[in-house]
Amino acid sequence: MTEVKFKNPKTWLDTQGCENIYETFRKAQTDQKLVGEPLPPFVTRYKGVLESIVESVRLKANLLDYDVAQTAVTYYIHLARSQAFLNGNKRMSVILTDTFLYLNDYTLTTDLVDLADLTLMISEDHNLRMEQISELLLPTFRGIVKWRF
Repeated sequence: MTEVKFKNPKTWLDTQGCENIYETFRKAQTDQKLVGEPLPPFVTRYKGVLESIVESVRLKANLLDYDVAQTAVTYYIHLARSQAFLNGNKRMSVILTDTFLYLNDYTLTTDLVDLADLTLMISEDHNLRMEQISELLLPTFRGIVKWRF
């Protein structure tokens, strides 16, 4: 079986897009009374952290010629391990990574709840470096991401 060939990203996450997604999820969580601690407004986030993540991932992906899967893994890890938001960092890492993939014409073939379980593990294990986690996760991501068309 040959490995799926992923294209380079054509669309990137940015702060404004992340804010729109965050606030949409926050509103849905409130309106639908979804399980989980409510998210505070986006403006209460730790200033500069999200901006740093979206720009550094884009720069790294461009410099190292990352494909969509590797870029998604990098976003996912940085968002899960950061404290960009007062609450909901792990939830938003899953949602924003899924959105990044969607914007680039890919979709996850796994349930987001399964990915959320994985997020707990990587956010809590501080013995592993980002590069080690990336090497461990990349085969998983390559197996659960498919082209939408």
